[in-house]
Amino acid sequence: RHDTQSFVGAGANLTLSGTGSSTATSATSATAATQAFDAGIVRIGVYDLDAKALSKTKAYVGDAAQITAGTLVFSATATNTPIVTFSSTGIGAFGGSGITLDAVDESTVDAYIGPTSGSSSTPTRVTTTVGGITVQAKANATISTTMQQLAFSLFADVTISSTTAKANPVVNAYIGDEAIVNSGPGALLVDATANVTSTATGSGFSASIFVSANGGAA
Repeated sequence: RHDTQSFVGAGANLTLSGTGSSTATSATSATAATQAFDAGIVRIGVYDLDAKALSKTKAYVGDAAQITAGTLVFSATATNTPIVTFSSTGIGAFGGSGITLDAVDESTVDAYIGPTSGSSSTPTRVTTTVGGITVQAKANATISTTMQQLAFSLFADVTISSTTAKANPVVNAYIGDEAIVNSGPGALLVDATANVTSTATGSGFSASIFVSANGGAA
């Protein structure tokens, strides 16, 4: 887990003749991978793998800050790739396995001007004279779990598996409580975007002379 921030601090007084840019960018890669081979008269395997992206990325103007500039850009972007892969081969007289794979993105991306709620006696004030104001938050996430399993048992084999890929990023772009924003002749753009790809795949084969049972969820 990590925090990435770019900001104009609370109570700051800033005057720029040209463009002001505050950009926070983070990239998180979380990977869990296992390759297993089991052989024996009685074969039992329990596997629990997870990869999580919990980053916090912020670009903001603090409470009571005063900013004047030609153009202003406040941008926060997070790119997350939690990936879990598992493959196993098992051979035995009796076999059993439990497999749980979880890849999760629970990151937070924020871009804002002024406080979420409440303000000091001096409100946050942001003014541009030329090109306007952009407040942009963006999350890019690729989440995947992949399972491959092969099992051979003489008498009985039981396998229970679960593969989960969860995309839960929180993306916010806003003008805060009591903030005063004047983009002059330019545009005011406040934008929050999430681009997410989430994939959970599993394949398995088990064989037994007497009993073979499989249960899976993705």
